[in-house]
Amino acid sequence: MTSTPQATTEPPESVPVRHGRWDALAALPARTIGLIVVGELGFVTVAGPGAVLLTTLLARFPLPGALVPVTALLIGELLLCGMLLTAVATRRWWQLAGLVADRPIRHSFREWRAPLLLLLLGLAVMVVRLAAGLLTGPGQRMLAQTSGGVVVALIVSSMLLVGVNEEVLFRGLALGALLRERGTTRLGVYQAVITVSVLFGLAHLIRGGPILDRLELAGGTAVIGLMFAAVRLRSGSIWVGAGLHALGDSVQFVGALSAGYFASSIAHGPPGWVAVMGTLLALWFGVAQIEAYLHDREQGGQEAAQ
Repeated sequence: MTSTPQATTEPPESVPVRHGRWDALAALPARTIGLIVVGELGFVTVAGPGAVLLTTLLARFPLPGALVPVTALLIGELLLCGMLLTAVATRRWWQLAGLVADRPIRHSFREWRAPLLLLLLGLAVMVVRLAAGLLTGPGQRMLAQTSGGVVVALIVSSMLLVGVNEEVLFRGLALGALLRERGTTRLGVYQAVITVSVLFGLAHLIRGGPILDRLELAGGTAVIGLMFAAVRLRSGSIWVGAGLHALGDSVQFVGALSAGYFASSIAHGPPGWVAVMGTLLALWFGVAQIEAYLHDREQGGQEAAQ
């Protein structure tokens, strides 16, 4: 009795995912795209229509005029922070959002010393400039007012929340989601970082001012976003970036207020050469830290394979 051979059905070949091409970003899962879109819309809503609505509502209360915009800013950031933390806690996205480090911190301060000292030097220059503005001229008159110190406190509190919210949104959830899908290769890491940084810059187009100034702001902000993304990769969490972010924003906005142009701070930024040097420094720091992260990851993979 001979048995007839049964036909075997070969499984269909799986189509390899091209992690090394930019067009692979178009094939991201719907949940990843949705997460990024919702985050971007949330930021734009709070910074744009939400801020206008809150300012209009608060203007009806018996508050000093100087307190209305900064109080609206603080309330908006508190609402956004509450929504973000609710989403993260519900979905257990603590590591994805960068609120909990995704790996033990292996890098000592010695490895970060040179770039961090340069960054801190730049911030020190900004702080000195801020102190000079607060202690002389319009800044001194502002602090002499009843609400002057309160305005400064509200701005600093708001900027702390801005630092956390923007880092959770962009360097936390958005970057984490892209790295989860495309972060297995060198190019995939750069795709994720550049995509999130560009989105971060575009989100700041919601600010007022002439279009050329807004485009300049968006470009510089994208580079700063790349630097914060590199810090997120290297440290394993958003907290270092959130601290630097909050400090830089606080100095910028309090300095603008002390000089008497809080409402149009974009048009009264630092001198051109200072902005260019700061942008180049942030770009160098960001790329250097991304390369260090990739080098360490490659070394870790080789050690695990041995």
